Amino acid sequence: MRFPVRVLVALLSSASLWGCEQAKPEPTFDYGPKRGLVAQLRTALEKEPCDRTKAVQYTQTVFSAGDWRGSIQFTDGFIARCGKFPQLRSITYSAHMQLSEFDLAIRDATELIDSAPGNAGYWVWRAMAHQSLEKPEQALADFQQAFRLQPEQFQVANQLATAYERLDRPCDGHLVLLEHQQSNIESLGRPEVTKRISQLAAMGCELGKGRAVVPVSKTGTLWVEPLVDGKRGRFILDTGANLVAVSRAFADQLGLKLEGARMMSFRTANGLIQAPVVRVPSIALQGARAENVEVAVMSTLPPDVDGLLGLGFLARFEMRLDAKAGRFELSERKR
Repeated sequence: MRFPVRVLVALLSSASLWGCEQAKPEPTFDYGPKRGLVAQLRTALEKEPCDRTKAVQYTQTVFSAGDWRGSIQFTDGFIARCGKFPQLRSITYSAHMQLSEFDLAIRDATELIDSAPGNAGYWVWRAMAHQSLEKPEQALADFQQAFRLQPEQFQVANQLATAYERLDRPCDGHLVLLEHQQSNIESLGRPEVTKRISQLAAMGCELGKGRAVVPVSKTGTLWVEPLVDGKRGRFILDTGANLVAVSRAFADQLGLKLEGARMMSFRTANGLIQAPVVRVPSIALQGARAENVEVAVMSTLPPDVDGLLGLGFLARFEMRLDAKAGRFELSERKR
């Protein structure tokens, strides 16, 4: 049987009578008091689709109204149309975290890290997304990098210490907070810092043993000759250095295996640099000795310097500068 076209149209339009409901359009998001601003910004972006200022305003507005999905959809479209824009990715990272889309949050954080590898906050963001996915090792690696970039920030140091605790490595967390204290002297008297250090110290951590006394020269440079895994080197003692660093040449003498070593970024006088990070069995300065010490292998050290003896070693001890007597002392920390 053939039906006239008008009859077919009528049958299709009444399909619900046969149990086949028409697809309903998705309800629009209720922006409440921000409805007018959203409409205004949409109109402006229709006229100038790649206006970055308006794009940020629009994305922030819809996100703050709770339309997380809308902020993601707009950003993905804007970037496809107008090119990468990290400022928008910082918003979609938060939106993906709110929606428990942690893999996509990691993607956004990685894009942000690629755009600004020296921004410690982006590494923290990715670490938090890794934690949400119950990937503690990946989270630890990102917290480590954030701390190397910003050791003076207690929040970053504490997040790293907590990540170590979760992996049953409280003594590494203890050392991190001691390094933080020396990187930010103002934190020495802060109750939350001392309380946290006491909690980790109660785990019975063994940091450094023995004692050393280094003469302080009038030039201000403290030259020392520590034994690194049994090999003596010419180092500068540097309380401003975040960790121990060795030159490429000295690393070769030590036989350090750098293949597969993790690359980390560090702030130096010459700007941001990358260096492989490994561990050495021991470092000894006079009678002061520490084991399993992390070192960075840097190619930027002067030719006559084998390394920098920084806080990765020094913070394991009580430090005292006696300017009147002209000496710098290291002694075992009290338990």
